[in-house]
Amino acid sequence: MDKEAVLKVEKWQKAVLLYNSAYEYASIEEYDECLLLQIIILELLFLGNSEHNKKNALCNKIIPFMENNYGTDYEATKAVIENAYKKRNKLVHKGQSICYDFSTFKSLTSYQGLISGMKPFAYADIDIPTDNIKLLQNLFVLIGKIIMKY
Repeated sequence: MDKEAVLKVEKWQKAVLLYNSAYEYASIEEYDECLLLQIIILELLFLGNSEHNKKNALCNKIIPFMENNYGTDYEATKAVIENAYKKRNKLVHKGQSICYDFSTFKSLTSYQGLISGMKPFAYADIDIPTDNIKLLQNLFVLIGKIIMKY
């Protein structure tokens, strides 16, 4: 196998491991970490070191990939990526969590019963806005599809 093919396999393997880690974070309600890992996966698979405007570069690479492999709608894919970067930038540059502010101050007993690996988003008392849950779910679907065809 040539170097490029080996690198592609290594990236795919790392993406699968990171996907599992993102799922684990979501299962224990660590949604900020989940979002960051999801974006890292997309950047790992589609971007090089020289990309400057990562959001636009990802859109330009992921959208054709999804259209060619799944016939996915351009606008829907673009919206997921742009929304993910909007939330990521607020978290990274302003410290704004995708969860409500008070969720940071949960007591330890609030985490009782959370088991790593359980199905994420299955709890009735989630302290995260619904649109953010939908974003994380959409990213899981998008990344899962990408990993299967990469």
